[in-house]
Parts: sequence; C-alpha cells; structure tokens
Amino acid sequence: MERRVFIKSSGAIFVCTCLGSTVLSSCKAISGTSDTPIAPLDSFSLEGNEIKLDISKTPELKEIGGSVKISINNSDIKIIVARIDEDKFLAFTDKCTHRGGELEYNHEKGQFRCVSFGHSTFAKDGDALKGPAKSSITPYLIEANQDNILSINIGSNM
Repeated sequence: MERRVFIKSSGAIFVCTCLGSTVLSSCKAISGTSDTPIAPLDSFSLEGNEIKLDISKTPELKEIGGSVKISINNSDIKIIVARIDEDKFLAFTDKCTHRGGELEYNHEKGQFRCVSFGHSTFAKDGDALKGPAKSSITPYLIEANQDNILSINIGSNM
C-alpha cells in the first residue's frame, strides 16, 4: 500500500471513530443514564411487600445527600432512595412520569430530576415542579430502625 493511501485511510478511520463516539455520547444525553449507584445485591432483600435495605452495606446512604437505586430482579420494581437528613430518608419509584426516564437526587436543590432530555424536576414530596412531566412520582413509605435497616413498603404508597 502506498504511503499516501495509507495516511488517507488512517485519517478516515480516525475521523469516523471520533464522530461515532460523539454520536453515542450524545445519545446518552438524550435518553439519559443515571450516575446514581445501584445498591449491592447483598444490601437488600424483598420480604412480601417490603424491601429491607441495610444502610451499613450502602456507603452512599451513610452521608446526608447520598442516594442509591434498588432494582429487584425479575420484576418491574425500581426504586431510588435518598438520605435527606440525619434521620430522614425518601423512597420513590425510579421512573419519571413523562417518558419513564431514570431519576437522580440533587441534595443541594432538594429535588429529584429526570436524567432524560427535558429534565423534569420533582419536589421531595414527589410533586412535579417543572419540565414536561405533569404528574407526581410515586412515593413509598420508608422507616429506619435502630439496626441501620430501612424498611420500604412497596405495597402501599404514602
């Protein structure tokens, strides 16, 4: 292969690689993928209509403002849990009411935010604040006990 042909071919491959990675990363921005960590599988269990979450196994929830996601295998149950105060936690379905995008908790703003394009935001009570979502996200009753275990009742909403 001639040197000139090789350089042109290499340049074309380089440009296509750069453009391809840019397009893929912009798809993430449109559809949205949350950076909120997923709770380790050994940190929670499902007991009937209740999820038991061990805070000692989820370092993100040891700090005020931390949050984790819980996803129950073989089900549609997806929850985001946030620590908003020393003794107060919130749990919501991890699904924006606009188009089903994932949520993240922003402690500085005291809001949950959809990661999808449009970025609907929700108050700590679940009410839609702004963006294309018009209805509230589903809250779950959550209680903390003395043993660092959170009980999240997924059978009834608050």
